[in-house]
Amino acid sequence: MAEAHLLLGSNLGDRLKNLEKARDYLSKYVGTLKGVSQVFITQPWGFECQDMFYNQAVLIDTEYFPKELLLKLKNIEILMGRIKPRKDSYASRIIDIDIIFYEARTGGSPSEDDRAPFCARAFVATFSSQETSLTQENIEGVAGRMRR
Repeated sequence: MAEAHLLLGSNLGDRLKNLEKARDYLSKYVGTLKGVSQVFITQPWGFECQDMFYNQAVLIDTEYFPKELLLKLKNIEILMGRIKPRKDSYASRIIDIDIIFYEARTGGSPSEDDRAPFCARAFVATFSSQETSLTQENIEGVAGRMRR
């Protein structure tokens, strides 16, 4: 089993309902929800848009390795109606699910791949630490890697 910290985001439609639906799909297809942060309202990042994002961090236990997990998350986004813009561009979306942090709990010391932060924005560590088990040491490590 592994513990994954995810960040959900939505700025189209009923944003609260979209976050709820994403959590339901995560429980059904990915693993067991162990923690959920409050909802944060944030400005769009990387593109101009009037619609604010609703963001929420989720802590989940999963049996999937990082690449498998990412594929499951992308499938949930598609299931919910997300349309990907062309590569390397940002746009409004019904749902976005990013892996913030992944840590395998299979014994031994985790490899760099198992502990790698996946999301490029440092503010996500604040969300994730609110209702999940990221320690201050892990947050500082994640933020340091994101700044590189």
